[in-house]
Amino acid sequence: MATRPYVNFQEVKARISMPDVLEAFGILDSFRKRGDTLTGVCPLPQHTHGPSPKPDQFRIDLRDEVWVWHCFGDCSQNPNLISGGDVIEFVKAMGGFSYAHARLWLAEHFAERLNLTA
Repeated sequence: MATRPYVNFQEVKARISMPDVLEAFGILDSFRKRGDTLTGVCPLPQHTHGPSPKPDQFRIDLRDEVWVWHCFGDCSQNPNLISGGDVIEFVKAMGGFSYAHARLWLAEHFAERLNLTA
């Protein structure tokens, strides 16, 4: 039985950018980039869009060398949904993952940039 790699979340935050994660999910092209800010329609699967979703309801910023995101649409109106956070919270929300599954997803997609331990 193979051992699961351990992914250090502090290392992920330092080495993996939100644009990298958006590209891994195949959705980077749906965002507009201006400097260190990306905006677009909320990509989270639990988000319910009306007939005309706002093209700037989801914002990603680089703040103090940490990527953070926030949904200003339906996610922020529902207390049961995550409406913002860092790259880890985005991977969890996007994939419907627990922390353990987020670690596996990150190891699978970014192993070459992370110091994985067993």
